[in-house]
Amino acid sequence: MSRSTVTFVALMIAGSLAVACSSTDKSTAKKPASGQAASPTTKKPATTPAPKQKVASNVASNQTAAAKTEAECAPADEGKGACIDDFVVFCAGGALYALDCAAAFGGSCGETDVEVGCLVPESAAD
Repeated sequence: MSRSTVTFVALMIAGSLAVACSSTDKSTAKKPASGQAASPTTKKPATTPAPKQKVASNVASNQTAAAKTEAECAPADEGKGACIDDFVVFCAGGALYALDCAAAFGGSCGETDVEVGCLVPESAAD
């Protein structure tokens, strides 16, 4: 094979990969879920991390849909939470609760600049 043929083949492969990657890389912008939880949390995460960040209103207002864990939390952690998988684990009333964002809103746990909460794709939250 000549050098120009090898270069041409390499460019064709690179171009095909670039097109394939760009066509599957859809923007998945997310925003906070709103409203009441569709279903209560019936399972709990394997671990309960320490709360770190203020919880979003979509978590705090759906405490009744969250599962109470066996862990307790400090008064300083009241109103704070952390993500573990699809769960927001948060402190309320001295106990840690776990809200399953997938079951409650069809979303996932995520963090914004100022808080942690359940996030859904922008098209689902409209």
